[in-house]
Amino acid sequence: MLRHATLVLFSFCVLANGQQPDSDKTVGMLNGRGWERLGSQKVVFIFGFFEGIAASTTMVSIVDDRTATKVSDTFLINKFTFGETAKELDKLYSDQTNILVPIAMMITHVRMMLKGESTKAELEQNLIQLRRIYNK
Repeated sequence: MLRHATLVLFSFCVLANGQQPDSDKTVGMLNGRGWERLGSQKVVFIFGFFEGIAASTTMVSIVDDRTATKVSDTFLINKFTFGETAKELDKLYSDQTNILVPIAMMITHVRMMLKGESTKAELEQNLIQLRRIYNK
């Protein structure tokens, strides 16, 4: 159920942005190139992303409250603004080695950073892993 809800969310995010050139996508999701093309709509994209997460979490909680809590804890941090998230994404995508990592995966990384629960080494290792997965 969670897998299905996540797939629906990511599909919505990609479709909501309209048709983009293939170079703007990695495994069907917008990547750093797509992020740059969003321009002034970056914060709106992040808002939509988190609205989708919130909706998915609500639907999943009907079936499995523990899974919904885990998803919520991973993505939904109310202490930080969408603008702060966008600024961190801008910084990460300014490094061209991150450009092919999908926005959704980078948002997860940014949330790890902003939570402050991961060490600098853990964050760097996570970023290296994301690059290995998506820079093929």
